[in-house]
Amino acid sequence: ERERERNLLTTFSSFSHSMPCAVVVVVTVLALSVAGQQQQQHDPSHGFAAGMEGELPVGSLTNTSQLEVDPRGYIVFCLCMGRFGNQMSHLLGALAFAKSVDRTLVVPPLITYVHPDNLYTPFDSVFDLTQLRQYHRAITMEQFMTTLAPSVWPPSARKIMCFWREAGSVDCKPKEGNPFGPFWNHYNVDFAEHVGMQLFYGSSPAEWLAAFPPSTVPVVALKGAPAAFPVQPHHRALQQFVVFNTAIQHHLSEFIVKRLARPYIALHIRAGPDWQKACATGVGSPSYMESGQCELPGGTVTLDVCYPSLDKVAEQVGKALEMFPVGKVFVGTDTPSVLTVLDQRVNAGRPADQQVDFVGNTNGDVVIDAGLMAAADYFIGNCVSSFTAVPARMRAVRQAPTAFWGV
Repeated sequence: ERERERNLLTTFSSFSHSMPCAVVVVVTVLALSVAGQQQQQHDPSHGFAAGMEGELPVGSLTNTSQLEVDPRGYIVFCLCMGRFGNQMSHLLGALAFAKSVDRTLVVPPLITYVHPDNLYTPFDSVFDLTQLRQYHRAITMEQFMTTLAPSVWPPSARKIMCFWREAGSVDCKPKEGNPFGPFWNHYNVDFAEHVGMQLFYGSSPAEWLAAFPPSTVPVVALKGAPAAFPVQPHHRALQQFVVFNTAIQHHLSEFIVKRLARPYIALHIRAGPDWQKACATGVGSPSYMESGQCELPGGTVTLDVCYPSLDKVAEQVGKALEMFPVGKVFVGTDTPSVLTVLDQRVNAGRPADQQVDFVGNTNGDVVIDAGLMAAADYFIGNCVSSFTAVPARMRAVRQAPTAFWGV
C-alpha cells in the first residue's frame, strides 16, 4: 500500500506541474445550462481497430454542401437509453459497431430530459467531429438529415430494423414511449416499413452485409444504439477519439483558472434517494452497472462502494489530502448540500493554513462537471456509476490517477 501511495504521489506531482488545462479526451453529453438539472445530471439512467479507413474529405467537416454519399451506407439510431453516462457508454459501442460493419456512423444528438420537451444537442456542439473521424467515418444527424437524407433516405424508403423471431407482420414500435417517439419526431422521421431481423449487434459483419447490402439498403435504421450496456471493456479505448471541441475546452480552462487553480482534486458523489434505492438493489452483486471499472472488495458491490456515508466520504477525502495536499476540491454531485457537509467534516481540526475550499458547479452543466473531473490532478468517483465511468475513461487515456469510494 505504501508503494502504491508513492507511485500515485509521483504521478500527482508530474501532473500538477503540467499545462493548466490538460483535458485530452472527454466523452460527455449535453452542454446544459438549465437551472434545476442538478438532480438528473448524475443519474445512472441517465477488439480495437486503428486507422482512418475510408475517411470523409476534410472539406466536408465544415461545409455540408460538399458531403458525398457513402456507397458503403449509413447507420442511424436513437441514443435513447438513459442519461449522460449510459448514452456515452452506448456511443462508444455504436462507434465500434459502425466500424465493424463498415458503414458511416450517423452520430445522434445527445438527449436531456427537460419538461415538457427533451433537449437535443448536436454532437459537434460539444465534441470535435474531426477527432471522431480519426477512428471511423462519421457525420452528425443534423448534417445527414439536412444534406443527404433527401436523396439516400427519402420518406418512402425509410425502414426501421428490429430483432423479430415470430412469423407474420412486424411491428418494431420505433416511436413507442419517450425518448423514442420525440426523437424521431424531432427530425420529422416516419417509417414506411418495419423489417424484422435475426441479427444481433454481435453478429458478424458478413451476416450484416448479407442481410442488408448497402446497394439496396443504404441506410440501416435501428430503434436504439447497436451497443451493450455497460460499455464493453474492449471498447473503452475508443474514448480517445471523443474529444471536446475548442469552445468546451476553453470553458473548462477558464473555470479551472478562475475557480480552482492547480493542483486540485475532483470528486463525484451520488447521494440522492434515487441512487440510494439503486444501490440497495445492487449490493451483493458481482457485477452491477459500471462496477467492472474497478476491483470490488470481496468481489461484490458493497454499500460503501455504491452509496458510502458522508462520514466515509470525508474520511477518504482526508486521506487523499494527506497524499495530495491541495487547497481546492471540485465536487460534482446530485446533492449540492454535501459540499457544506464535507467542508465541516474535512476541515474540522485542520490548521488555518490547510483549510480546503470545496467548489461546486452551480449552473447544472454536466459537460463541465465531467470535464473538470477528467482534468483534475486526482479524482475519486463512484465505481458503480456510469457518470463516473466517463471521466475515469478519459483519465485512463492520459494515465491520470483515479480512485473509487470504498475501494
